[in-house]
Formats: sequence, C-alpha cells, structure tokens
Amino acid sequence: MSLVLVLLAVLAAVIALPMVAIARRRTEPGTNSPALVVTYLILVVASIVATSAFSSIVESILPRGGTAIFDDVNEIALTLSTLIVSGLVWGAVWIALEKRRTGSSTGRNLYIALTGAVAMSVVAYGAVRLIASLLGVDQYEPSWLADLICFAALWLLMVRWRGADLELDEIRQFWGSVTGLGLAASGVGILLTISFQTAIGQQPILIGESDFSEGLRWGFSVLLVGVVYFTHFWIRGFAGSRTSFRNGYAAVVAVVAWFTTLHAFGVVVYRVLEWVVGIGARETASQFRSLPAATSTAIVGAIVYWHHRAVLGTERTETVRAVEYVFGTYSLAILAGSFSFLLTLLLQRTFETGQVLSDYSNALLGTLVALGISGATTVRYWGRALRLGEPQSPSRRAALLVLFFSSAFTGAVALIFVLFTLLRSVLAGGGEELAEPLSGAVPITVVAGAVCWHIVNLRRQLPKTPDVVASVAAPRSGDPSNRVVTVAASDPGPLPSMIEGMRFLRRADGVGIVSPEVAPEIVAAINATDGRAVLVTVNADGFTVIPLV
Repeated sequence: MSLVLVLLAVLAAVIALPMVAIARRRTEPGTNSPALVVTYLILVVASIVATSAFSSIVESILPRGGTAIFDDVNEIALTLSTLIVSGLVWGAVWIALEKRRTGSSTGRNLYIALTGAVAMSVVAYGAVRLIASLLGVDQYEPSWLADLICFAALWLLMVRWRGADLELDEIRQFWGSVTGLGLAASGVGILLTISFQTAIGQQPILIGESDFSEGLRWGFSVLLVGVVYFTHFWIRGFAGSRTSFRNGYAAVVAVVAWFTTLHAFGVVVYRVLEWVVGIGARETASQFRSLPAATSTAIVGAIVYWHHRAVLGTERTETVRAVEYVFGTYSLAILAGSFSFLLTLLLQRTFETGQVLSDYSNALLGTLVALGISGATTVRYWGRALRLGEPQSPSRRAALLVLFFSSAFTGAVALIFVLFTLLRSVLAGGGEELAEPLSGAVPITVVAGAVCWHIVNLRRQLPKTPDVVASVAAPRSGDPSNRVVTVAASDPGPLPSMIEGMRFLRRADGVGIVSPEVAPEIVAAINATDGRAVLVTVNADGFTVIPLV
C-alpha cells in the first residue's frame, strides 16, 4: 500500500512540475502571460476533480439504508488515486503561484470565478434534490449530500481567496443571481403549469409519472433554493451595486425575458383563437394541450422583465436605449417577415398554387397573430425611437445598420431569384409556371425594399422643430459674432442642427437627453443670456444655461 501511495505521489509530481516551473519563473508583477492563464485554467480542472473525488469518498462514508458502503474496492481505489494526484497537483501549483503573486492577475481572477461558479451550481443542484427527497418526491442519494458538503467547502475557499477584490465579488454576485433567477423562475413555472393543467383536466406531467401533489412539491423544492439564491445575491447584493456590469446584466435578462414573454404570449393567443374560430379538433380541445406551459412561461417572463426593466430606471440612458432598440429592431423584422408571408399566402390562394403549408387556415391565423403582436411592439418601441430622434445614439446607429444591411441582403437575394425566374421563363419560350416560384420571392423583395427605403429616409421623418431653430442669436452686447455654445449631455438630440458650431461634451453617467420638445426651450434660454460663451448642462430634471466670460 505504501509503495502505491509513493508511486501516485511521484506521478502527481511529474504532472505538477511543468506547471510549477511556469508559476515560479521570473515575470513582471501582475503578469497576464498566456502560459500563466493556461496554468490557472488547469488549476480549475484540478480543483474540481479533487473536490469531486473527495465527495465520492464522503459519499462512501455516508449511510445508505442504515449501512455504510465500502464493498466496491475498485471504485474506492480509483477515487483515492484520483484524489491524491489531483490534490497534489492542485496544492503544489497553487502554492507556487501564490508565492510569486504580487497583485491581482487575469488568470487568478478567472480561476476563482470559474471554480466558484461551478461550486455554487453544484450546491444549488444538491440542495434541490435533497429538499425534494425530504418532501418525498425523490429517492435519497448520498451523493447529493456529499456534493453539497464538499462543493460548499470549495465555494467558501474561493470566497476566502477572493479577499476584497470588488470585481470578483461582482462576478460571484452575478453568477449567484443567474442561478437564483433560473431556479426561482423554473419553480414558479412548474407550480403554474401543473395548476393550469389540473384546472383544465390534464394529467400533470413533469418528471416521469407525477400527480398534482408531486408536481407541487417539485416546484416548491426548486423555488425554495432559487428564492434563497436570488434574495442573497441579487436583491441584497448585485441589484444595489449600480455599476455598468449590473446594468448590463439587468439589460440582458430584460431582453431574454421580453423575447420569452413575447413568443409565449403569441402561442397563447394563437391557440385560443384556433379554438375560438373552430380550426382543428375542437371537440377534444386539443389546442389547450400547450396552453398551460405557454401561459406559465408568459407570466413568469413578464414578471422577470418587469422587475429587471424597473432596475434600469426611467431615465433613458444608453443602456435603456440599447434595450429598446433591440426590441424595436426585432419587432420591425418580425413585422416585415409576417407581412411578407401574408402576401405569399394571399398570392398562393389567389393563383391557386401549391400552398406553403398544408393547412392554409392555420398558416393564415398564425401570420395574423404575428402581425398583430409585432405591429403593437413596433409602434411601442420603434415608433418611440423615431419620435425621440436621438441622432447621436450608438444604439440607434447600430440598429439602423443591422436593419438596413440585413434587409438589403435579403431583398437582393430575393430579387436575384425573381430575375432568374423571369429570364429563365423568357429564354425557355414562356412555358414556365411563374405564379408558384414568384409568390414567395416577390413579397420578400417588396417588403425588404420598403424597409430599406424607410431606413434611408429616416432623416426626413425626424420631428420638425419650430422656427427658433434658425440660429442662435448674437449676444445683446452688440457683438455680431456667433457665441460659443458648449452642451454637456448624454445625447444632444436635434441641438447640433439648431446651433451652428455647437460643442458637445458627452456625459459618462448617461444622464441628460435632449428631446425635440426641450431643444427649442434650450435655444430660447441661450438667446436670453448675455455673454459670448455659454455652457448648457442637461440633467435628468431639466437644463441649466451658464454664461461664461
């Protein structure tokens, strides 16, 4: 036995020596060399493997049905070998790295963040399974408790090694918030789904064969762990940090929740209308089979979106504008695609060609639902963006570029197909059937062209400003030269076209957006101010005009 342990130690040393050499070589303080980053990534694997192996040892000690399990000698030998090798590699490399460390490094931060994220996820999974087993809906397995104990210890170790690093603390809170949100949303979704299934007389099916009571207990198990994570990491931590990282996280979650809600709501509306107008198997209400899950998804998604959108605030910062431009761009794209498909269906119906779908009524109903929902969201988000103008917004420019080039490419491909079909028919002597191949390409060409025309002519569609836009008056002192005007805001709106030679200072905090309604007031206030130089600061609650010497 001693000889085996010595051989394992030698093997671990052979594996660890190259990485220790990399860690101990002379480098500049705070180095982020690729070799060092790779060494830390290997350390991630070693620490997770060692913790998993130790968890297997703990599992073998824990009772299973009143007796401990030591009968599988091969498994225990393999586990011990893995633990010794990975543990020695982990310890040797970590000690060598820490001795050479003089400050924070990308590799070390990456190691602590990744290892901590894995540990947090395993702890959450083990907690859910243990609670489910306590509630009688899952059979108890010692591995869940062992993983919970060992990976919780690894998690605490990462917290200790993290120290007072604020960036790592944000990453920890971010991953905990993601885990908590996912579990809490899943738990609420499970509870709502089985409730709706029971209400309409369906058999609740979640994991295998389950009834209403088991479904409730499963949902409660997932929800309980999710609420604990979400409350600790998000509500009491990450949500109050008010950093760009937090705003970015809230924006991404809001976008994902909005997409989820929009599509789930579309399924609900389609299925209900399908049943109302009598399409499909009305007598068995088969349309309702997907309604419980879709309705639950829509409700949960709406709650998640409402909460995270509120976190971003009411001020139209660049983050908020980016979120709403994503909504507007997507809505306009879906609206254009739905309208194109509607034209295709109508053309095929008119010329009695082969249909895109075998069921024309279902296709038409689904297209009308998509048109209605995307039309409403397009008016809400894209229309609002057009009313506000925001010519200097990076989000607006990105949205216009994406829409224009995607529409232009799609329209060009469709136009090539139209010309190809027409020329082929002409060259073949006119014997080709044109209605069916052109019924899909022509609507795409027309709609894509309309979208491109709309984007190109957006400057003409910006709100018109009053006559005061002509120019900023000269100072009342009689000096005929134009005064120097400097505007500090996050977005100057139409002011650059109203004030010749205006200097613009962009605020880093995203506060202060000049709307078309406020711009004339700013110009009037400048004209009423003496002085050859004027500084205008735009805030969330208004603006201030300061005359300068």
